[in-house]
Amino acid sequence: MTLTESNQPPVIALGAPILATSGSVGRVKAGSQLDYRPDIDGLRAIAVLAVVGFHAFPAWIRGGYVGVDVFFVISGYLISTILLTGMERGSFSFRQFYIRRIRRIFPALLFVLLCSLVAGWLLLFSHEYRALGKYVAGSAAFVSNFVLWNESGYFDKAAAAKPLLHIWSLGIEEQFYIVWPLLLFLTWKRKAATLTLLLLLLTFSFTFNVISIDPAADFYSPATRFWELMAGAVLAYLSLYQNDFARFFCKLSSPRLQAIGIRAASNPMTSHVMASVGLLLIVTTFLTIDETRKFPGWWALMPVVGAFLLIASGPRAWINNKLLAFPGLVVVGLISYPLYLWHWPLLSFISIVDGHAPSPGLATFAILLSFALAWLTYLLVEKPLRFGKSAALKAVVLLVMMATIGSAGYFTYVEGGFPLRNQYAEDIVAAAQDRLEDSELTLGNPRAEETILVGDSTMQQYIPRVRQLVDKGVIDLDRNRIVFETLGGCPPIPDIARDQNPACAPMIDKVLPMLDGEMVKAVALAAWWTTEFTIAEYYLRSDPSKVLLRDSEAAQDRAISNLAELVAHLVAAGKRVFVLLETPSSDVYDPITIMPTGWHRLLSRPIIPKTPTRANMEKFVGRVSDKIERATEAAGGRVIRPMDYLCDTDVCPIVGNDGRLIYFDYGHLRGSFVRDHAAYIDQIFQFEPARR
Repeated sequence: MTLTESNQPPVIALGAPILATSGSVGRVKAGSQLDYRPDIDGLRAIAVLAVVGFHAFPAWIRGGYVGVDVFFVISGYLISTILLTGMERGSFSFRQFYIRRIRRIFPALLFVLLCSLVAGWLLLFSHEYRALGKYVAGSAAFVSNFVLWNESGYFDKAAAAKPLLHIWSLGIEEQFYIVWPLLLFLTWKRKAATLTLLLLLLTFSFTFNVISIDPAADFYSPATRFWELMAGAVLAYLSLYQNDFARFFCKLSSPRLQAIGIRAASNPMTSHVMASVGLLLIVTTFLTIDETRKFPGWWALMPVVGAFLLIASGPRAWINNKLLAFPGLVVVGLISYPLYLWHWPLLSFISIVDGHAPSPGLATFAILLSFALAWLTYLLVEKPLRFGKSAALKAVVLLVMMATIGSAGYFTYVEGGFPLRNQYAEDIVAAAQDRLEDSELTLGNPRAEETILVGDSTMQQYIPRVRQLVDKGVIDLDRNRIVFETLGGCPPIPDIARDQNPACAPMIDKVLPMLDGEMVKAVALAAWWTTEFTIAEYYLRSDPSKVLLRDSEAAQDRAISNLAELVAHLVAAGKRVFVLLETPSSDVYDPITIMPTGWHRLLSRPIIPKTPTRANMEKFVGRVSDKIERATEAAGGRVIRPMDYLCDTDVCPIVGNDGRLIYFDYGHLRGSFVRDHAAYIDQIFQFEPARR
């Protein structure tokens, strides 16, 4: 998010617009000089308060996160004004531009990154601190948006556990600052070419944003976000080259030109209407948009157009002059950058150490503290480094410091978060990281006999055991081919579908025909049967009423019948077929729930919860698992019951005989346990050991 450019007067603000003067090339309208506009600081304040409010009280300000989009428009406007006026008067310098950028952006960011690393050293377990190191390195290199983009997936951790999650938007801005000045420099002498470039970039980026089907790319990719900054750049062009633009669109009437930002201030009524509509769009977005909608997409037009209209309406519009220029809002706008940097790490660290989202009272305290830290950062860190003499020297020092803090973050990541700091809970930390591997795996000779393992993440968890059998020579890859085809939350049942997991049905349609292959000799099927039949939202596509399995025992029976028919078909084709029932599952198995909480958590000894009884576990899974077992055996398949191996007669343990945790979350076995102890799946691979 952060608006890293100020529109303060040059006497107090590094990076203020280099304003056109009477000596400028005549195409810049003399009246377009942008004096300090307190209303833009007020708009910045509204945007940052919305983001802070959303993070602290998400149920109250559901769409507050779109304040980021407002900031992008403001940044695009101010930066483009600096670039265009500097180039027009012949005073633009890439060197000076980036010196200003460094002195504006680096001081507060460096301070927050350093404080985050220190706080992490004192508070975070090694897996958490390792992740923080990666985020610090990504933030220092201004590629945090790409780091978070690549993390998105089935097992991605909750956002609250990422203290530097919010820096993604700063990465977008910095990438814009690298690309945009160069493109503008190549075209600015030909105003028509500059305008064409502006509109093309805006159009292409917005189109890609709308047509993209990857939610992570939609949110984190610069390609889907640059149009928001370009909207501000277009407004800067309109403000500076009013006459040129009017001639370019000479057929448009004066009111229409005013409506898109040209000479808006010359008509008070037009300005008031534009400002009112702009503010209404932004506030409506804050209150109505939520995380369930595809964003940015079309919805982002509301805050972007709203910010465009508010800025274009000029400082004399009533809303801008009386509301946005209110001194209290202006002060918040002045510290909006450090406020944005501080508020989320505070909320995130509280969530991590307490093990849950902060209470309203604690969230309020965190926000008040972030205001205090932001003001101190502005006075003691930003102003001394951002203003004054020795600009080039300060920029070099800041660059070196940023490289150092980034290297420290990367070293923290490489060293695994320095596990020796939390020796009492290290196995809990190790278990939480000992997770599933890739969802697809193919090993062995493509012309050899195949064993295909199909299912959801409960099948995926057995990949480490197969690798172990290969390493020990139990599976000879010269004579065998092993294929894992898995997708989280997707049971291997013909005709199954789930709207919340649209990739499931295509995956099933792709994989099941593969099982008929002539070279396929063994098939194993696994799923989290009870959860997927009684809790999740699955249905059969052949059912026109789309009755959910969880709501109808008859629908469950039809799904089990489909599974039995598949097993019978494969058995009749001469294949060995195995159906794995589910492993025990409970929140008490999750290492995260076992970890100590509170500010002393790093040195606390973990307390292992009471072990679940086998009777209760079998009661939970029995109704569905028993039906699947009977149907599979009647169809000629073989049933593997992991519970027979993971539980004794009384309990289903949390900790193994070696004193180490068995699970990496509430229902998936940790990889090292599967590798060394999940021998019950070995029967699927009835091969001769490789000859030595």
